[in-house]
Amino acid sequence: MAPPKGIQNVLDKFRTDFTKNQKVLADSARARDDKIKKKKKPATQARKKPSTTKASSGNSSQRSAQQDQAKWISEAKKSGHLPLGLRQKMVIDFLRDKESPASWEDILNGSGRNLEAEADLKNALHAHPKVSQDPASGMYSYVPDANISSRNQLVEYVKSSSEPVAVQDLLDSYKKVTEDIEALKAERLLIGLFSYLPELNCEILYSTDGRLGKNLADLQSDADVTALWTNFSVPDTDDALDEALRKAGITPAPRKEKPKRLVSEKKKKKRKQSKLRSVTNAHLLHLLEGDVTSIDC
Repeated sequence: MAPPKGIQNVLDKFRTDFTKNQKVLADSARARDDKIKKKKKPATQARKKPSTTKASSGNSSQRSAQQDQAKWISEAKKSGHLPLGLRQKMVIDFLRDKESPASWEDILNGSGRNLEAEADLKNALHAHPKVSQDPASGMYSYVPDANISSRNQLVEYVKSSSEPVAVQDLLDSYKKVTEDIEALKAERLLIGLFSYLPELNCEILYSTDGRLGKNLADLQSDADVTALWTNFSVPDTDDALDEALRKAGITPAPRKEKPKRLVSEKKKKKRKQSKLRSVTNAHLLHLLEGDVTSIDC
């Protein structure tokens, strides 16, 4: 005899819920296993991929921008419609690299700009502080920050200057100026010291006194002068040195501040407890196996 309809419905619903809950438990276990596998991956491998992707994407975007700029300049040159600023730069770059006066024909051959046909460019160059024109010959020249063109002129310029001579102000004077600066420092004819003053913030050149000779280590001094130097103790830390100078009425020289790094404390995420609960009624499992037990009424 079949069980009553009400009991049969309860059994059918229990079977459906049991199957559904078993599926939920299986999916949860599978997700937990996948999460554990991801955590076990090496940290270096996880970091390497995004950094490589970021670098490659940055390089590709930079190359794309350079290609677009080169393409735009090429098209503008072909059409003949270049902005005034770009045409002016082409002429000034040519004059700086030439390092000697140039006629308008030289400028035409070297930069491709015709000053006789481009009145706006000609007027702009006449007003530019980096370009000069000889009224007698009509020749154009580049005007550097320091009007020097040789090693000897460089030494004399540093010696005679009443203001600090910054290396960056010499770089556009002539092509081999950087090599000459390094050679003169190696020969002890010039000394380079970095200045951290906000208005400078670069290497400053000073000339040495030729009477002292090139090897400063061979200099001799009286014993009392040497004692003034060797018997003087300097504080170990910068803060202590600054304090001692202030007590002596001397303002400490400015120092380059080290960038402060903000230490951020990483908050540990609390592990969430699983809300899944076992809903299996072990004492009813026999109802899902084989035929349904008949109940006599």
